[in-house]
Amino acid sequence: MAKKEVAAAALDAAARQFAELPSPKELNAMTCELKAAVDDLQKAGIRTVFFEMPLHQRLFTSGRANAIRAALHETLPPSEYTYIDSPDCSSVGVTDGIHLDGPSSHRFTAQLVKALKNLRDGVDSSRPAKALR
Repeated sequence: MAKKEVAAAALDAAARQFAELPSPKELNAMTCELKAAVDDLQKAGIRTVFFEMPLHQRLFTSGRANAIRAALHETLPPSEYTYIDSPDCSSVGVTDGIHLDGPSSHRFTAQLVKALKNLRDGVDSSRPAKALR
């Protein structure tokens, strides 16, 4: 199989997985466990920042990704916790739908570093100051 065919088959397999919605019980368990861990870190003086890795657009906009994103925002609201805005996934290069190719990984890393520096330096005004714990 050619490289493109392998990548397309991998994306199709990932899309099938991402089509499966997590149950409310799974979402609740996941988000409650994460919230407890984040709260413990913050009590220890550690600043937490949430960011979402870019994926193929088909996966990023899937029901599974949207359900997880919504559950996280409900349990860990952006008004109380620091989030870096989600990346634009429309031009992301991926090898299998999930893993970034070389150029996209370099581009995303540079964007993430810039966003973190902006948060550190107080440049990002899109999040409330109280979220920076």
